[in-house]
Amino acid sequence: MNIDLGWARVELLPSAPYSVQSASPVWVIGLAFERQRGVHAVANDHRQDFDAWPGALACTAPGVNVFSESPCGGEYLTLHVDAGMLEQHRYRPGQAPRTVFQGSRQAVALGMGLRRLLLVPQPDMPQLDEHAAGLLAHSLVLLDGPVPTAAGPTARDRQRLSDTLDRIEQELPKRLTLQTLAEDAGLPLLRFLRLFTQVVGTTPHAYISERRLHRARQLLRTSDSSLASVALDCGFTHQSHMGATFKERLGCSPGQYRRLKMQP
Repeated sequence: MNIDLGWARVELLPSAPYSVQSASPVWVIGLAFERQRGVHAVANDHRQDFDAWPGALACTAPGVNVFSESPCGGEYLTLHVDAGMLEQHRYRPGQAPRTVFQGSRQAVALGMGLRRLLLVPQPDMPQLDEHAAGLLAHSLVLLDGPVPTAAGPTARDRQRLSDTLDRIEQELPKRLTLQTLAEDAGLPLLRFLRLFTQVVGTTPHAYISERRLHRARQLLRTSDSSLASVALDCGFTHQSHMGATFKERLGCSPGQYRRLKMQP
């Protein structure tokens, strides 16, 4: 999915294996909707493993050579912005040519709004333009903002959340309670909720709903299972629960989404 707004190009990349290397002549702002692992190299030839978490917002300056490869990929939104739109913006001395911000709730909300608009058969161009401009403005606020002084999540906290993300993925059809996830992470419930939201950019409940939606989208694209069966396989309480989630997140019903994805 790729739409040119004139001042920027918006692209929604699917969950699929990929291997790319390029140096974009424009700014690239990217938002991860799901976790993905692979190998990358940014502005050099040194390749290293990466583990990109959902909610990661990456801002890459023009001309920066980026290599990235993943055996599974992950749904990813990119905003390619003409250099003139950021003419007044400059990196501070010593800043990296690619900066990643983790867990911005506003960035995630704007990105989901863009995804919702991109997936309909006839996108609302004024709304697309408005959401894209909002994501750009928020990215600039983050880039130009002060360096955070508060301590972020510790290495131990990140490992706990990594284990939580893995468990959610492995046991998605099950009804995992927040209390169970917090106990598994070895954290008090309120501390767990704050930490998860701080790092991922959504609450655990919203994230689990997003993962169920993602799995349902995959099944609707690749199988002829009934809607009731898809809902059950993805952990929705019932078919209407899945339908409500589709309407809220994607602006269409599961049936409409399936028909849309079957079109040539």
